[in-house]
Amino acid sequence: RIAAGMAGADLVETLDSLQETAVYRQRQLPLPTSVLIDGERQLAVTYKGAVTPDVLLADVNRLHNPQEDPRDLAVPFPGRWSTEFFISHPIAIANIYLEGGYAEDAQEYLERYVKEQDSTPSVGSSQQARRKNHRLADVHQKLAAIAHKKRQLRTTIDHFEKALAFRPGYPPVANNLAWLLATLPDASLRDGKRAVELATEVCRASGNQEPQFLDTLAAAYAEAGKFAEATETALKALELAQHQGKQDLAAELRRRLIAYEAHRPVREF
Repeated sequence: RIAAGMAGADLVETLDSLQETAVYRQRQLPLPTSVLIDGERQLAVTYKGAVTPDVLLADVNRLHNPQEDPRDLAVPFPGRWSTEFFISHPIAIANIYLEGGYAEDAQEYLERYVKEQDSTPSVGSSQQARRKNHRLADVHQKLAAIAHKKRQLRTTIDHFEKALAFRPGYPPVANNLAWLLATLPDASLRDGKRAVELATEVCRASGNQEPQFLDTLAAAYAEAGKFAEATETALKALELAQHQGKQDLAAELRRRLIAYEAHRPVREF
């Protein structure tokens, strides 16, 4: 039995954006356009233009008895596929979902992508190994951002940690993780010692010239009970923020300095 349905305007827009991102040299989807979804809810075939029942049934049978590369059926002549040279980055696909307001679909897509990959970081300095590690670090960073927006804080931390496993010391990830470990209201999720380690390394890598990173280190010191160090670091961050014209950050640092001087850590979400 084949179920059928009509796509709404939002779904059509998303499909159009996805096909433009995933496949090169595309035009806007024509009317009519039909899609065939397999038993795993994966897009199997896109029909641009009218499709006959015979063609549809033949493609359904191929889903159950795969004997050839389905891509070969979509081109008018034989050849070789250069898949290894044209790879759609999973973040680009996820961003299409997010821009359309489909956060759950973006999360599901990225989680499925992670499951299909080798779960251990590649060893070695080859370009292929580095590319694979960086891609998975980016995917876990994006999953962390999605989880954070949904207030799934333990999951957020888990994805940040996995991102760092694939790309150790990656500044934006290490800084965000350190901030969470230093400032989350839930004591079971905080870890001042780990936050100080992460933030110290990020600040060292930036030459101690990035006020946002120093702001995180100050919060980490405060969570670890080192309020003198927190105050000193926050003052340096404030000086840099003012010098760089980052007035919003400077205002936040002034507010946090009051807390450090009163021996109070930062609690934010």
